[in-house]
Amino acid sequence: MSILTINNVSKYYGAQRVLDNVSFAIARGERVGLVGRNGVGKTTLLRLIMGQEEPDGGQITLAHGTRLGYLEQEATFDPERSLAAEVGRVFDPLRAKEAELRAAEAEMASPEVTADPARLEKVMARYTRLTHEFEAAGGYDYEAEVKATLGGLGFAPDEGALPMKALSGGQKTRAFLARMLLGRPDVMLLDEPTNHLDIQAAEWLEEYLADFPGCILIVSHDRYFLDAVAQKIIELDDSGARLYSGNFSSYVTQREERRRRQAEEFRRQQEEISDLKAYIRKYKAGNRATMAKSREKWLARIEPVGRPRTPVSFRLHFSAGEAGGREVLRLRGLAKAYPGRELFHDVEATVMRGDRVCLIGKNGCGKTTLLKIALGLVEPDLGKATFGGGVEVGYFSQDIDDLNDEKTILDEIMDASGMLPAEARNYLGRFLFRGDDVNKVVGTLSGGERSRLYLAKLVMGEANTLLLDEPTNHLDLESKEALEEALKDYGGTVIVVSHDRYFIDRLATRVFEFANGRIHQYRGNYSAYRMEKIRQAQATLGGAAQAAAPGRSAPGKSARAGAAAPGSRNRAPARGGANRSRDRQEKDLELAILALEKEKESLEKAISAPDFYRRDGAQVRETMHRYEQLMVELDEAYRRWSELAGGE
Repeated sequence: MSILTINNVSKYYGAQRVLDNVSFAIARGERVGLVGRNGVGKTTLLRLIMGQEEPDGGQITLAHGTRLGYLEQEATFDPERSLAAEVGRVFDPLRAKEAELRAAEAEMASPEVTADPARLEKVMARYTRLTHEFEAAGGYDYEAEVKATLGGLGFAPDEGALPMKALSGGQKTRAFLARMLLGRPDVMLLDEPTNHLDIQAAEWLEEYLADFPGCILIVSHDRYFLDAVAQKIIELDDSGARLYSGNFSSYVTQREERRRRQAEEFRRQQEEISDLKAYIRKYKAGNRATMAKSREKWLARIEPVGRPRTPVSFRLHFSAGEAGGREVLRLRGLAKAYPGRELFHDVEATVMRGDRVCLIGKNGCGKTTLLKIALGLVEPDLGKATFGGGVEVGYFSQDIDDLNDEKTILDEIMDASGMLPAEARNYLGRFLFRGDDVNKVVGTLSGGERSRLYLAKLVMGEANTLLLDEPTNHLDLESKEALEEALKDYGGTVIVVSHDRYFIDRLATRVFEFANGRIHQYRGNYSAYRMEKIRQAQATLGGAAQAAAPGRSAPGKSARAGAAAPGSRNRAPARGGANRSRDRQEKDLELAILALEKEKESLEKAISAPDFYRRDGAQVRETMHRYEQLMVELDEAYRRWSELAGGE
């Protein structure tokens, strides 16, 4: 049964058509991604569903009693309220009921009421009713829910007391997301939910949404996120909406196959039409006129196949110019801290010519700062960052601050390049600025338009080394793909800060992870990094178990049924070397358990697939053997963790 139905919805702003005859339906419990190029009307559609705007045509129908939750791209808050209070506003009715409870308690304790049995009985009955209502609504758990949700989205425990005005833009977005999640909506409308989230927070959100029992409609350009969350994809374009089954990767395959089939059908039909017209011209006035007339009727009945649409994307090419030295960037003993917060220390790394290095880590861990230190924009506390000989650097700032908001797009490019107007117009056309678009004032541009203009300026140079800070922010899917292809074809060196896991997977040859004040280096792309992390966690598990119980090979009784989950208890700080060692082993085991549980979940999905037992017999046996082995490893890991957590 559908919980949300969109039927022939259209929307205009003045003479500009934004949505045209959009139709689709979403069933209860479905998780659906909504994709399309910037400006095609995705956010407008969410606003129409929320009732913030009215459609100019068509209908939007929600099942009776449906509660909506909406995460907008730009969050608004009371700047003076604390983070915890603002996020907890969803529980204001509970707080009001709690205040009634406290008032009833005070009334019951007053001498006037205790001296009057009838009045006391009446107050006690009201207190009992309020207590049941308060408990049923989660009144004893909501403060813990607020803390847990904020923690899951990357907030430290003490940050709940911060005023909203002290938070960054990314933190405000995460706070708004937390408030919406706590409202337990039946349908969540998420507009770019991973914008400003670091990888750890995005992964937490993926896990949360995977268990969310309601319906989710997600506008996102985060392909990795859509792969992990979406069960269906709706593609929005000028001709309406198309529904595809599966996640983002499945959608891409189906979309390309549909385009291929349409192109083939269009080609065949055009050949048929051409042949019919040629026959009609040749025999219309001859002894085969009757046959020609028949073919005219045939031609008139043909339902035309639409001409395949070529995806609109900008054309991007980076020229590396002359190659510099083999060693591009050296980091030696680098350290940086701000009052009360260390970013990193003892950083030792060398970037070689041709490397494509991706910097990953939590927001605020120092990734952007490292780029700025390399560029000489920020001074390190210790150490040195040195570019090699002949290195020419191009820099893309995530703040896109190297643009003059008072100029037009055309003037910005002409002033930066010395091009004549006609030449500049042609150049800007490659970046989808066409016609009167070039006369737009820079300060009025959208985030995607600003990114494209910034890239247009960056491409003008012939830098042999590119330092890019979140270059895919604000770009639509086609633009991201164009940037990825250009960087893969680029002959120089790339050092990029990104939370876009799909982008990192396609681009990186090395990954630098910022964690615990250090930089850990990995070879390969994001998938290789993830596999190495799992391998390290499993190696740690084996080493910890062997060190704790030498000679023990048989697994003990599973601790999962009787022990609390790892990380679920609050313990007093450990004292002494032995306790610190045990805490270290416990944390290592928790990381290993997390990796094993993820692998277990993946295997269970594979085994439960309808076609699993129709696959190659050797593959089925190998999968089942690994699953049985995994369960043994998990039992042993939980047993050992339980011993450590219990202080044995």
